[in-house]
Amino acid sequence: MPTFEKEFVERYNTLGDFGREDGCNRLYKYARQPATTITAETDTNEEAQKQIKSQLPEGYEILSRKILSNADPQTLSVAGESTEAIEEFLKSFLPEGSIVVEKRVLHTTQPQTFTVSALDEQKAIWLANGRLKQEVGKQFNIARLVDASATAVRVIQPPRKGFLGIGSKAGKFDVELNPVNVFDIVHRKPKAVISARINKYDLYFAVRSPEDEAAMHSSGSVHDPMLVWQR
Repeated sequence: MPTFEKEFVERYNTLGDFGREDGCNRLYKYARQPATTITAETDTNEEAQKQIKSQLPEGYEILSRKILSNADPQTLSVAGESTEAIEEFLKSFLPEGSIVVEKRVLHTTQPQTFTVSALDEQKAIWLANGRLKQEVGKQFNIARLVDASATAVRVIQPPRKGFLGIGSKAGKFDVELNPVNVFDIVHRKPKAVISARINKYDLYFAVRSPEDEAAMHSSGSVHDPMLVWQR
C-alpha cells in the first residue's frame, strides 16, 4: 500500500463519523500521493483565504496554511518632531512597497531639559534623546524615536579630554530638546499572499494498541479490522 503521506489525525473517540466504538485510540490517514501546495495572491487576507478554498480540488483537504505576505492593517507607534521626519524614517523602516493608510497624532510632548554626562555636546544630545524616549515610552509603546533637535546645550561641568583618550572624563550638560509628536502609523502590505498545503487522503486506519501500530509501521500494510474508512 503506498504511504507517501501519513498524518496522525486526533484521538479516535472524538471522531463519531465512522460509527465505531471499540476502543481505538489513534487514527491515521494515508494518501496515495505527496502533498502539494496552492497559492493565492489578492488585495486582502480574507479574499486570499476565499481564493484558496475555491482552488481546492474535489476530495482534497487543507493540511496547513502559511501567510507569506500579510495585507491586514498593522499599527506602528513612532515619535518625532514633524510629519516630514517621520515619513523619511518610514521609508527605510517599513517593508518595501508598504502602503501608509493613516497617520494619527496621539500626543505632543512639552520642551524638556535633561542633565547628562558626556564627553562632548553631540554625545550629550544623543543621550538626552535616549532619556526622552524613555519618558515617552512610559506612556506609549513606541517602536522608534526619531531624534529631536536641541534648542540649547549648556555646559555645567566641562569634560576633560585627556591625552589620546587616556585620562578623559565626562562633563555634565543640560540639553533642552524640542517637543516631539507621538504618531500612530497604520500601514499594510500591497498584496496578501497565502499558501496552503493540500492532499487527498483515501484511507483511514484506527490503531487499537501499541502492537497494532508497530505492526502497521513495520509491514506497511494493515489488517481489515483496522480499516475504518476508504474513499
